[in-house]
Amino acid sequence: MPGKAQPWEPPMGKETWQRCWGEWRRLGAIDAVALYERPQPKRKGLAVLLMTGGTPVAFVKLRERSSGDLSKERAVLTALGSVHQAVVWVPGLLAAGSVDGWDYIAMTALPGRRHRPPSRPDVEAVLRAVQPALATVPRPEGMPEHWQPMHGDFTPWNLREVPGLGLALVDWEDAGWGPPEADATLYTAAEVVLGRAPQPSNLPEEAVAYWRRRVESREAGKVGKRFNADLLKVLDAARPRRTSHAAQQQRIRLLLSAFGCHPAWGSEPEVGFRALMAAAESADVWVLTIPTHAAALKQHLAGHPLQSSVHLVPVKVDVPDAYIDRIGLLGFYLAYGRWQKRASRIAIDLDSELDFDVIHHVTVSSYWSRVGVASLGKPFVWGPVGGGVEPPRTMIRDLGPRGLLGSTARVAARRGLSRLPHVREAGRNAAFIFAQNQRTAQRLEPISGRLEVLSNATSISLGEVQVDGERRRDVVIAGRLLPWKGVRLAVDVLRHVRHEDVVLRIFGDGPERRRVQRAARRWGVADRVRFERWVPRDVLLAELATAGVLLHCALHEEAGLIVAEALSLQTPVVCLAHGGPAELVRQWPDSPSAAIVPVDRDGTVRQLAAAVDGFLDRPPPVASHSVPPVEDFKERLLAAYEVAVGRPLRQPGSDRSA
Repeated sequence: MPGKAQPWEPPMGKETWQRCWGEWRRLGAIDAVALYERPQPKRKGLAVLLMTGGTPVAFVKLRERSSGDLSKERAVLTALGSVHQAVVWVPGLLAAGSVDGWDYIAMTALPGRRHRPPSRPDVEAVLRAVQPALATVPRPEGMPEHWQPMHGDFTPWNLREVPGLGLALVDWEDAGWGPPEADATLYTAAEVVLGRAPQPSNLPEEAVAYWRRRVESREAGKVGKRFNADLLKVLDAARPRRTSHAAQQQRIRLLLSAFGCHPAWGSEPEVGFRALMAAAESADVWVLTIPTHAAALKQHLAGHPLQSSVHLVPVKVDVPDAYIDRIGLLGFYLAYGRWQKRASRIAIDLDSELDFDVIHHVTVSSYWSRVGVASLGKPFVWGPVGGGVEPPRTMIRDLGPRGLLGSTARVAARRGLSRLPHVREAGRNAAFIFAQNQRTAQRLEPISGRLEVLSNATSISLGEVQVDGERRRDVVIAGRLLPWKGVRLAVDVLRHVRHEDVVLRIFGDGPERRRVQRAARRWGVADRVRFERWVPRDVLLAELATAGVLLHCALHEEAGLIVAEALSLQTPVVCLAHGGPAELVRQWPDSPSAAIVPVDRDGTVRQLAAAVDGFLDRPPPVASHSVPPVEDFKERLLAAYEVAVGRPLRQPGSDRSA
C-alpha cells in the first residue's frame, strides 16, 4: 500500500471499526491489515487489505454512505465472474454489507508479489475479454445508443503484470458506458504522460472529447492536477479522427446558438435547454450561451450520460442577468445585437476548427432580430421563431395609454428592423425554419427553405408533479404584469362571471399591478382579486394542477408556456384564439380548453366569462399525471436536422426516449 506507516484513528470511530472488523473475520483468520485513506474530498473512504500471516486474503473498500454509493461497483464485480481469467485476472466479489452508515465491498486480492505495469500488453484482447461481462450492467437512461461497456479508469497503474498470474485488471469503481475506444484512448494517453509511449498521431474524436470533459471536471490533489494537465496536453495534441464505428458515423457536429439555455429557470431558457438535450442524443453539440447559463449547465451535466456530447461556449453579455428584463425593448435589442456579433465571431473560429455539419439558432429567436450564426454558410435551422403576433385592433384599448404607446412603437420597430439586410440573412440562409405560430409564419414568407409551425412551449417537461386535493373554484393567472398580458382584461372577465364567489388569483408582479388594482376597485371586484406575487415553479405547478380555470388573456403571445403547462396538467384553459395559445390548444386536443376569437371587445369579454362559467359548472377531475402534446418537440428538431444535413441521424427502430 502507498504511504509510510503512522498512527491512525478510525474516521468512523473505534466501535464502528470493531464491528466492521467482526464482519470481515468471516472471510478468514485475519491477523493484520494495511490501510490507505483516500484524500479526495468527494471520494472519502478507506482501502483495506486483509491479511493472514502476511498473505493477502481480501481487498475491502469502505465508504461512508454520504460520500458515495458502492452499489454499482458491487454489480460490476458480480458480473465479472464470467470473465475468462486466462486472458486477464479480475477480482471477484467476496462479501458486501453496511455497518453504522458505512458501506463496504470485499473482493479477492492480488497475490502478495511485486507487480508492475505491463510492457506492450494486448490491450484489445483484455478489453474484449471484459466487455461481455460489463454489458450486463444496466445502461443509464439517455445514454447514446452506440456507447459501449468500459472499465472507466483503464490505465497502466490498474492493468498490472503479476508473476505467476499474468495480466490483472483492478479498480472497477468507474466502470460503466462510454464512447467506442474510450478505454484504449485513456490507456494510450496515460502511457504518453508516464513516458512509456510516444505521442500518438491521432485518437478517436468522440473518445478524446469524452476524456477531456471527464478530466476537466474531476477534483485532484497536487500530483493529480499535474497529471491531469499533462493528460489534457496529450489529448489536445492527438489530432482527433472521426471514429469508424457505424453508429457514431451518424453523429453530426452541431453548433447551437442559445442566448437563454438554463436547466432550472423555465420559460425561454428551458426551451434552450430542452433543445440542447434533444440535439445531444444524436449530435456532438457546441452551445453558445451567456456565461451564467453555461455555469449552470456545467453543474447540471456533471456525471450526466450526455456530458461528453455537450461543449459549453460562454459568450459575454453586456447586461447582468438580473437587469435584462428591465432595460426595455431598445436596450435589450442593442445588448442582444452585440451578443450576436460576438457569437458570430466565435462561431466562425469554431467552424474553421471543427467544420460543423449544421447550425441551429433556437432561443430569443425573432423574425426581426439579428442571427449571428446565420452567416456561416452551413446548413442552418432557425427557430422556433416568434415576433409576428400583434394585438387585435378591437382590444387595444385594454393596453392603456402607456401600453398602447409601447405596443405601437414595438410593432413599428419590428416591421422596420425585419427589413434590414443583416436581419433578413437568417431567412435567406435557412434550410429549415420553425415558426412559433401561424401569425409569425406569415411574416416569414416567402423563404427558400422549409417552413413549419412548432411552438417552443411544446418543449415543456413537467415530470412527476405532486398533486394534492380536489379541483378548486378559482381562476388563475400567471406571468409578469405587463399591459399586453391582458390582466386588466381578465379582471373585466371576472366581473361578468356568474359565480360571484370565485376569486381571481394572480401569480406574478410587474408595472401593470396598480392599473389592475384600480380597475378592480372601479368594477367592484377588488375583494375577489388576490395578488399572490411570485412563487417557485414547483409551487405554481401544484397550484395550477388543481385550479378551477387558467385564464390567459394575453394580446400578443408568441407561445405561452403557462398555457402549455396547464394543458399538460389537464387544467381547464380559457384563452384568446390569437397567436401562440391557439396553436397550443391544437397540440392538446383532449385537454379541456376554450379559445375565444376576439371580435368586438365587449362580446369577447362575455364569451370568455361564459367559458369560465362552463368549466366551473362542470369541473373536470384533477389529473393524476401530465399528458404530452400531439407532436414531440425533440422529434421535430431531430427531423429538421436530418432535412438540413440531407441524411438520417438515428438508426431505424432505435429508442428515442429522453
